[in-house]
Amino acid sequence: MATKITLDTIRSYLSCKYKGYLKLAGECGTKSDYEAMTAAADQASREEAVAKLAARFGEGNTRRGTAVTAAALKQRTTLLADASLDDDAISLCFDGLKRVDGASGLGDHHYLPVLHNHGDKVGRQQKLLLAVLGLALAGVQGLRPALGLVARGPDARLERCGWTPSSTARRNRCWRT
Repeated sequence: MATKITLDTIRSYLSCKYKGYLKLAGECGTKSDYEAMTAAADQASREEAVAKLAARFGEGNTRRGTAVTAAALKQRTTLLADASLDDDAISLCFDGLKRVDGASGLGDHHYLPVLHNHGDKVGRQQKLLLAVLGLALAGVQGLRPALGLVARGPDARLERCGWTPSSTARRNRCWRT
């Protein structure tokens, strides 16, 4: 059985192509103390940020732990936190999906992927992760979002980030919201 592509596999590939290959092949090494420490800090920051996002949009407008399906997205929930998309090839966990207005296969709305970033700066890796999440989301909602949202730090300050398919384009900008 082939290993599914996960967000961890993609992050590993973006950091080191060989590490991504090994993770996809099912190999696992020993984590250094530094890697374990930063992973724990990242996870704690992520959990705090997702809780703050859910509180910001209200309990009635937020659902947690939802499977990303067309039926779930058609319910027009404002924020889907800890949403997961699973199929034969991929198993992705979205930190969040934010509903916005605009036509799609779902009707008069669609969703933008939300990615948590422990640090304050949004770099190339976060933009590429958002692009991958957007492509995966396009298969469900029938529209590839042109941008995504980054929840920065444990305070979950939202920032809109766009990406372009061309590596030569230097106009990838982020806007604070």
